[in-house]
Amino acid sequence: MLRDILEEVALTRYEIGKAALDERVMAAMAKVPRERFVGAYDRHRAFVNGPLPIAMGRPFRNPTSSP
Repeated sequence: MLRDILEEVALTRYEIGKAALDERVMAAMAKVPRERFVGAYDRHRAFVNGPLPIAMGRPFRNPTSSP
């Protein structure tokens, strides 16, 4: 998943105004077990590079799509 994020940042660097995410952000994303923040029903999608549903059916945005 981190590779996907790095690729997306590289592709959108002009839109997001930075060539890379802060190393501390990337380290935290590598360390924190994403599947622990996803409901049991969607756990199989924890590492899919796309939005996940949260409460009330709203999607959780990708880390790279949030400012």
